[in-house]
Amino acid sequence: MTVSTPLSPTPRTTVLRGSKRAQPDRDSLHQILAAGVVCHLGVLVDGVPRVLPTAYGVNPEGPDRDGTLYVHGSVAARSLVQAPSQTVCAVPRLIDDPAEKVRALDLIVDNVVPGRARTLRAHSRKELAATDVAAWAWAGVVPLQTVAGQPVRSGDCDTEVATPADVLALVG
Repeated sequence: MTVSTPLSPTPRTTVLRGSKRAQPDRDSLHQILAAGVVCHLGVLVDGVPRVLPTAYGVNPEGPDRDGTLYVHGSVAARSLVQAPSQTVCAVPRLIDDPAEKVRALDLIVDNVVPGRARTLRAHSRKELAATDVAAWAWAGVVPLQTVAGQPVRSGDCDTEVATPADVLALVG
């Protein structure tokens, strides 16, 4: 059983306006993250701020103290590569351990479509080499409401291929 620990705000992340609405504990944070699908990753690239909508996954049990928030990106994308030296609110940790990387990618996929990771083939070595995964410390969130619409088949998808049950389950 996980014991909720308080968040540790900094002068930059301390809520001043509407502070009574702020949630001071990690359990509330994990509930907010569990309800979301996309986070907005803000980084500086060549001194220019960029905010990228990014799929994420959360492992409340770690391996980092108090849980781990994972985001992914292409190795060719400079946002994750430059983030460790450019980040203001959080210090990411690039995932080098192959088992943790696979687990993190599965968490990200399952956060978008619950249960989907177990229905997919294993990641290839080439895919894993081309993908960076970063574990982030928490800085803040603005909850968004996401509603899944009806799945739309790709134009080049064989009409004989049924829409997977886990995808259909998203729309109830």
